[in-house]
Amino acid sequence: MARPKKIGLDYFPVDVYFDDKIQSFELLHGNDGFAWLIKFWQSAYKTEFGEVNLNGLFGNCSAKNARITTEQQQEYLNTCKELELLYQTETGLWTSNGIKKRISTVSKERQDAIKRKLKDSKKKVKESKGNPPLFGEQFPNNVSGCDGIGKKEKKGGNHVKIPEQFLSFLKIYPGSKSKTNDWTNFFKKYRSEMDEIFPLLIHAVEKEIAHKKKTLDLTGRSIPWKHMSTWINNRCWEQELDEPIPNMEPIKVKESTSEKMERLLKIEQEAKGEPNETDIQF
Repeated sequence: MARPKKIGLDYFPVDVYFDDKIQSFELLHGNDGFAWLIKFWQSAYKTEFGEVNLNGLFGNCSAKNARITTEQQQEYLNTCKELELLYQTETGLWTSNGIKKRISTVSKERQDAIKRKLKDSKKKVKESKGNPPLFGEQFPNNVSGCDGIGKKEKKGGNHVKIPEQFLSFLKIYPGSKSKTNDWTNFFKKYRSEMDEIFPLLIHAVEKEIAHKKKTLDLTGRSIPWKHMSTWINNRCWEQELDEPIPNMEPIKVKESTSEKMERLLKIEQEAKGEPNETDIQF
């Protein structure tokens, strides 16, 4: 499914110092008028073209939202028109030159960003066709551990070569993992810095194993391992592990069903004044 088109702005700047037009408007209509003007800007900037419909029911809703009457709102509009803060389009909608200019600028920047991403995507696809690391192709010689030495994993009937360094790392990682998918994910994200990352992986896992064991011993709390894709995406070989704090409270042991029944029976006997089996003397 295609991503929906972004419409309007999520936020807009409000100047620290206002020009003479806005100061005059605030002087004439006070805080109520200024609050209405802010709400008008909000309504305008979230639309595609920066235009607000204040006719009929839409105008009533706008006035109610600003907690003013429709008569007050019409008075504000007349003042804005006189001060050239706002103007009414041929279709009867309200906007301003500043709003139109800002939305037009942002729309152009969005279109330029989309074009740049599309261009970059086409470039990456074109580059990957030259020496793809998947489906039985040889790895580039300038990447450590990717000189064609490694095991082949099947994927859709084809083979994916995985370097021995990465396989050794996967072998000691206790969490959920999928060799082919995890290598593909890792390669796509960190292809340019694999030489620096490979030596860190096994040490980071060994360090985390020791940390989890120490946490369990001191606190009785078992920390689950992240899914391998999460571990890779979050660059967990760089994470700083906090020193576990010993738990001063005794660890609670779960009560078995028979122990629970025995405890409840004893409570019931004590409530009725009946002797327990341990109280009966022969």
